[in-house]
Amino acid sequence: MKYLGIARLSCLVLFLALVALIVVAAQPKQEDGSDAAVGKQLNWVKRAETAREWEIFEENGKYGFKTKDGDVMIPAQFSGTDITNDFREGVTSAAMNGKWGYIGLDGEFSIAPRFDDASSFYEGLAVVGFGGKWGVIDHSGGWVIEPQGRMLVSGFRNGLAIVRENGKEGYIDRSGTVVIPVSLERAFGFSEGLAAAKKDGKWGYIDPKGRWVIPSKFDQAYSFHHGIAKVEINGTYEVVIDRSGRIVQELGWPEK
Repeated sequence: MKYLGIARLSCLVLFLALVALIVVAAQPKQEDGSDAAVGKQLNWVKRAETAREWEIFEENGKYGFKTKDGDVMIPAQFSGTDITNDFREGVTSAAMNGKWGYIGLDGEFSIAPRFDDASSFYEGLAVVGFGGKWGVIDHSGGWVIEPQGRMLVSGFRNGLAIVRENGKEGYIDRSGTVVIPVSLERAFGFSEGLAAAKKDGKWGYIDPKGRWVIPSKFDQAYSFHHGIAKVEINGTYEVVIDRSGRIVQELGWPEK
């Protein structure tokens, strides 16, 4: 009986191992560059780009916010040009009497409306326009970088923000110091340690030191998400690349 029990146990172990092998074999291949892996990553990117927990609604010519389930978050009290649907870090920019500030989820101004323009918060900081110049504030509304003539064209990503001067773009750090020279034709914010940048009419990717990790050879390039990025070659033909610049999937010509 003892040996019979051992034999049955052995058979059960072998059977479970066989089932496990069948299950594993049936799974889509998930190696880097496989269609299944790239497809999953593209779905992540799509969800990240479209996800919103709220939306603007209109009532009697005024606008407010409600959840996707229809619950009113902020009553309709702003004109259509005086709010942005971009809550980040608990606030979104809103205007009153021609000046911009920031409101919280309760609809109250957490930063008083005193700016000529106001962008979204990233990494605890926001770029604002003030008196014809551009500066950076924190959540208290205090200046982190005093207003300056050089235009700030993006919020901070990986501790860096894009500046524009004389038609060229570069990057500053949180102290306002230029850390990547203002010599690029165009530049995007950093994502996953890389930023799309344009030089000599072509796009590539740089690291936070300004070094070209992927040479500028694309007709258009977009930010990395989950290790992949969409780029355009031969005009507008869309492909997906990995962090080495290798094409891992062809998307084709965009629909017209």
